Amino acid sequence: MKKALNKLILRFFTKSLRAVKSGSINVVVNGVEFADTSFNEGSINVNLIDIAPLKGLRKIIKLPLDVKALLSSFSKLRDIAETLKNEKISFTVSWKGKELFILGEGAKPKIKHLLRTDAIEIKNIKDVLLLIKELA
Repeated sequence: MKKALNKLILRFFTKSLRAVKSGSINVVVNGVEFADTSFNEGSINVNLIDIAPLKGLRKIIKLPLDVKALLSSFSKLRDIAETLKNEKISFTVSWKGKELFILGEGAKPKIKHLLRTDAIEIKNIKDVLLLIKELA
């Protein structure tokens, strides 16, 4: 039941994103510029600026940072990426001016057999690991 509800919410979210043609949002949390997000038809680009607010959020939602817990959460990320791909949406996350990963339509993974999906592309594994370390 919970999984079906989560899928329904995800489908609603992605359908809503498809309706956005263009725009941008600058997210400020407690006076700290957290992220700059731009929307173009079928594309969402999130540039993380200051991850301090993300550290606080991680504690609230109990986001795992150890490798074993991250791997167990990976199936949820794969479901999200597959849904984005089915809806023809690309979701790109950048940090410190470097693309970290792409989920969805625009993903062109080099290790799709390892990830078991072609909807997730890790652009810079070193910087992804550095981000995880910074969040700890």
